[in-house]
Amino acid sequence: MDYSILDHLLNPIIVVDKSSNIKYFNHICSTYFKIPPRKIKKFEHINELLLNSGKNISENLQQVFNEKVPVISREIEISLPENLESKLTVLLKMIPSGDDVLIHVWDMSIEKQLHEKYKTQIVQL
Repeated sequence: MDYSILDHLLNPIIVVDKSSNIKYFNHICSTYFKIPPRKIKKFEHINELLLNSGKNISENLQQVFNEKVPVISREIEISLPENLESKLTVLLKMIPSGDDVLIHVWDMSIEKQLHEKYKTQIVQL
């Protein structure tokens, strides 16, 4: 399937196969992950690109492949491959597409930071 239409979207989209190997990523991924496309191409498995401590991604992917229904992950923290100290809070929307799954990365980091800031201000009041 030709996924080049996804290059027009402004959110990171990654396509994986049943083995969770990366088949495609749109152009915004290089900006989002702060890695040039040639380096992203070297990542074979989704867990190499979306570094997190839990098994949430694999479990959600299995559910999508088994049930052929879209799944939205719980809020998870990922690290950037080139900067492990950097933590991003994301939701992953996983959508079946033929034999593959599209993973839409929805960054919630700013919203979470604002929420924490407001929570701290309320406690101070």
